[in-house]
Amino acid sequence: MSKLPQTPTLPAEHEPTSAAEIIQTLAAGEPTGDGEPTELSIGEVAPGKFFFPEDTGLLNRDVPVPSSGADRWRDRVMGVKPESAVVVVPPRTQPQPEPITPEAERAQLYNRALQSLTEKYNKPLWRPTLTLSQGSELLEYIIGMELARENRTISEEDVDMDIMFNLLLYFWGHEKCPYDLTRGIYLYGEAGVGKTFVFDCFATLLREIAPPAEQMRVIPTEDMMDEVSVKKSFAALTPYKFGLLTMDDLGREERVAQAYSERRDGFAHLLTFRYRQFVQNRLKTHFTSNLLPKQLESPEHYGTVLGDRFKQWTQCIHYQGRSKRNKSTLHHG
Repeated sequence: MSKLPQTPTLPAEHEPTSAAEIIQTLAAGEPTGDGEPTELSIGEVAPGKFFFPEDTGLLNRDVPVPSSGADRWRDRVMGVKPESAVVVVPPRTQPQPEPITPEAERAQLYNRALQSLTEKYNKPLWRPTLTLSQGSELLEYIIGMELARENRTISEEDVDMDIMFNLLLYFWGHEKCPYDLTRGIYLYGEAGVGKTFVFDCFATLLREIAPPAEQMRVIPTEDMMDEVSVKKSFAALTPYKFGLLTMDDLGREERVAQAYSERRDGFAHLLTFRYRQFVQNRLKTHFTSNLLPKQLESPEHYGTVLGDRFKQWTQCIHYQGRSKRNKSTLHHG
């Protein structure tokens, strides 16, 4: 209940005639004996017997003045809903997430990087559905039949069966393989010891048991450069940019390229492209060669940059044996 400000009392001989004067008189109240104004509440009877209705809104400026009938008809025509019918729904506030801490941010970044690198470098290796024993029997059968074409038999002198078995473990993705399963093979040795024969046998085996993406081609590097010479375009090397490939007799291509320096650059571009595929997609490339690994970095062959890359994307295996060129007209590396 609030006290209204004191308003000077009208003279006794002056009787309020207008509504404004009546309201002003009621608002002021009758003075008490101590000079304080009489407290007046809305809806009470003033000492002067005047009743002050509570719904007039004249004392409370916050109370809306009732609209007239004309106002209500105008609102209906204009489609304005009365305030009492308007339901105001307060906006739903979404809970604000807690600010991420530096430790949590570092943990998220680490987990994302670890997952991405795991998918990149630990791609599941294809493994044959055949057992290792079955694969060994098939490989031995292939070796025997290929040698029978030359009237030869399997022996330690002709075929290094230890390396053949280790390579079988390698192509099987076996955990006991002594070689790095993620890098290619650089098989080097003297001319005629059977390096090409080794990869020809595995290429035959993979054609029979592996899906197309895991099958291997064995292509002499000299034949690659012959195609460039015939087609007069480096586009001839495009088919050798992808897929599992063995570049046979690495170094022999220089016979074709030495008269045309730009062709040598084209072969170097192919090597560089496949090296990048190894780094990005783990695409493996195998090689056979008469060149020692240390010779690859010499300026006469592939230079320091390319020569050093051979160490990164391949592992060197020395294949020894007595040359059998004089026993056969077939070329076996």
